[in-house]
Amino acid sequence: MCKRLAIISFSDTLLVHCHDLNTLPIGVAIKLFFNKKVKVVYDAHEYETETVYLKGVEKILAKAFERISIRKVDAVITVSESIASAYRKLYNIKKPFLVKNYPYYCKVQKNDEFREIFKIHQNTIICLYQGGFYPKRGIENILKAFNALRQENKAVVFMGSGPLENLIVNESNQNNIFFLKEVDQKNLLKYTFSADFGLCLTQNESLNHQYSLPNKLFEYIMARIPVIVSNLYEMKKLVVENGIGVISENDTTVSLLKAIKKSDALDLPKIKKNLEVAAQKYRWETQAKILLDVYRNL
Repeated sequence: MCKRLAIISFSDTLLVHCHDLNTLPIGVAIKLFFNKKVKVVYDAHEYETETVYLKGVEKILAKAFERISIRKVDAVITVSESIASAYRKLYNIKKPFLVKNYPYYCKVQKNDEFREIFKIHQNTIICLYQGGFYPKRGIENILKAFNALRQENKAVVFMGSGPLENLIVNESNQNNIFFLKEVDQKNLLKYTFSADFGLCLTQNESLNHQYSLPNKLFEYIMARIPVIVSNLYEMKKLVVENGIGVISENDTTVSLLKAIKKSDALDLPKIKKNLEVAAQKYRWETQAKILLDVYRNL
């Protein structure tokens, strides 16, 4: 918890940036009991009380605490328009600032890292799932789909780590399902650039999922690779508005297979142009300015 709390000296005041709900008690306690002049920023990286993991009494308590604490902070920031609107309506507060999880801008660096590591044929389309291997992320459906595609020119690379790692390793067949341990963040995009499509298939299990915009989605965009995503509100909106991929209509293997087949018919030259525009738009440099402005205006 303490590692996720940033206390920054800013001018003649103390600024406490609380990253997610679990650090908010510390920021509020500092303001109430140690330094009433402190400025507290609540950074909700998710729809904190609507995650798939919060249930029953724990969820009721979390909502009650957030309702009380959010009125004691000086600014709220979050990561999607839907979450910001939900917080404004739920707590009758000023609409939170949007600071999204974009990567730093980088130029196209297309390479064949995955083909070289796994000896994948040049004619094979490589789909990539990168990030945490957690339940409710569509991993089981991806494995089933690519097992069904063994005779096609389609392969999937899982790059990351997490609770479902053993499942992925056991299903890896060195034919069209491959596993690569997570890489350092500074080298991540080098590998992402070597894929042909990015997979972001979070399941429709909570409001938080409906409103989420996962980091991996913007990493795929920065790597200028088309995406195949879940039919969740914020992700679908982003993909459709920018013209950068395909929507899997529901959380089934059949739906994913249809989306993969649909991706074969995409106008890739047009998609690539759209991705270049999106990469210019969805970069951290634009968000850093917003965050600094929030700090300066406290």
